[in-house]
Amino acid sequence: MKTILLVALLFLTSFPMTAAERFLRGTSEHAELKTDSTGKILKLPADASHSTGDKKDVKKEEKSGGGEQQALILKAAEAEVNWIGSGTKPGIEIWRVENMKRKFGVKKWPVDKYGTFYDGDCFIVLHTYKAAEAISAAQPAAAAAGHASDKFLYDLYFWVGMDSTQDERGVVALKTVELDAFLGDKPVQHRVVQGSEPDQFVKLFNTSGKGMIVLQGGIDGGFNIVKPEEYEPRLLRVKGKMDSMSIQQVEYQASSLNKGDVFVLDGGLQLWQWNGPEANPAEKRRAQQVVLEIYANRMRGDGIVKTPIVMDDNDDDDFWKLLGGSPDDIQKAADDDESQTEFEPKLYKVSDESGIMLYESVAVGQLKKNMLGTGDMYIVDAGTEIYVWVGNGASNRERRCAMFFAQDFLASNGSGMADVPITRVQESDPVLPLGFRNCFTDLKR
Repeated sequence: MKTILLVALLFLTSFPMTAAERFLRGTSEHAELKTDSTGKILKLPADASHSTGDKKDVKKEEKSGGGEQQALILKAAEAEVNWIGSGTKPGIEIWRVENMKRKFGVKKWPVDKYGTFYDGDCFIVLHTYKAAEAISAAQPAAAAAGHASDKFLYDLYFWVGMDSTQDERGVVALKTVELDAFLGDKPVQHRVVQGSEPDQFVKLFNTSGKGMIVLQGGIDGGFNIVKPEEYEPRLLRVKGKMDSMSIQQVEYQASSLNKGDVFVLDGGLQLWQWNGPEANPAEKRRAQQVVLEIYANRMRGDGIVKTPIVMDDNDDDDFWKLLGGSPDDIQKAADDDESQTEFEPKLYKVSDESGIMLYESVAVGQLKKNMLGTGDMYIVDAGTEIYVWVGNGASNRERRCAMFFAQDFLASNGSGMADVPITRVQESDPVLPLGFRNCFTDLKR
């Protein structure tokens, strides 16, 4: 525990103090973005220890103290028993953040609960896969030339529930850095916020059609065997496509219904499947699986559970009596194409050479790979996702703080995008994410 706390302190002190506190506590305090006459966006004064204005001094600092800090982080990672054996075979592994009194850490999530998340928790998800498979799918030319291999690649996600505590958010970020170090800094890191999950994350949980499920509260709920007559009613929304299906517990009110999705009303002794008139067949099939799973679990309990009801219309008085409201409260189908409008990617160079954090606009629209300097760090705004690119020559401090810089950038630009997914991409990564490649005209397939 002492080692972990020391590493946490060193990790946080690599940021300016106010920034470190924001990163740990998940607050939104920040300075406003300011643009000078050259197009540079000025923000966040660094603390005095990084205000020399000389990048060489920062590099010296990295060589002297950065290596020691990295060694301590690695030492803490190697001491974490939950990391033992991780990343040694293809598949996914999940850990939940434990935040009990005087005990901070992670605990392995049961395999039979993979895909089930709770909005009051934070989780770490590691996806391990073979480089040969990724390169052949993403870069056929490279695979044909024999560059594919059997070595493992990793996607490392930390998922943040909307009702998780500030402490849990700090712990999940820190433990993700720790697992990243344990795996030799090889993973592509992703921050995922509840409600803004990218398809690639949701697809991880579609084995056997199970899909991703987000429920309210903590781990004591779920689809466990409970006394149905004591069960608190809830409303679940089933949404997605065959290969990207998610289930989200929504506000228990009639206005949560919309014509484009399927909803499951769990009343304890009675279950309803309400099919929106514009819902797709995959959503209906997945909702049926959910209903049958809950029904089977309830039948093992003490209550007398009634046969589930499937509604293709609104003619069930008991449904509306339990939920409240009326068919007049049903919303129109969500316009999923709304976010697919044309967007010009934006490239920013991240720098603190002058002692002030700068997000310097490099280009908009026509991005080229040669705009990425190997000694620097950049933020790519793809509209629906943010990528932070770390060059091979970037400092250890920049590498450690990459995800923080991206989060701070989002919190500061006033775009209302604070919850969009963030992915850390390193120049050394053998396979670049498709969304990142699509931002560059010379990287598109």
